Amino acid sequence: PHPAFIISSEGMHILSIEGVGKNYGLKPLFENVSLGLDSADRVGVVGVNGSGKTTFLRLVAGAERPDAGRVVFAEGVSIGYLPQTPAFAPEETVLEAVFAASDAKTKLLLGYERACQELSASGGAGQRLLDRVSELAHRLEASGAWELETNARTVLGRLGITDTAARMGTLSGGQRKRVALAHALVERPDLLILD
Repeated sequence: PHPAFIISSEGMHILSIEGVGKNYGLKPLFENVSLGLDSADRVGVVGVNGSGKTTFLRLVAGAERPDAGRVVFAEGVSIGYLPQTPAFAPEETVLEAVFAASDAKTKLLLGYERACQELSASGGAGQRLLDRVSELAHRLEASGAWELETNARTVLGRLGITDTAARMGTLSGGQRKRVALAHALVERPDLLILD
């Protein structure tokens, strides 16, 4: 049995999936799948275990390539992907995991949050730390990244993530999944794929 797609729509077109197929060995997992997504769509992929749901989502997210067909995004569309089992380095902190990205604003925000944690741990002492926090705050202001910081705090709070200094290796599976979800939501992608 092949996965089924449930779609409700209204919005700007952001994605076209055209004749996509994927094989494992000689056996097709799925073939000739075509559909389009609009910005307001909410889609559920339903199927029994082994029917190709995760593979299909990985194809859409760009984590895997189709054997046939193509996945085409509208220009400028950003994608977030939350795999079933997110990978984290055990020594990585929650804060580092949430703000892990190549985006310059995200890196700037991570530096600011780290500096604030260091300043707090030092009891507010240390001119070097005060100067660093001040400099990063000015850079955040100039880049317009404060909205990202506000969004991050809102997301973390709503997901019940309070200890951003905790090491990922010490968290339960559910806590790690919430951190991965926070990471995906903080980036505010146009399309969020949850596996």
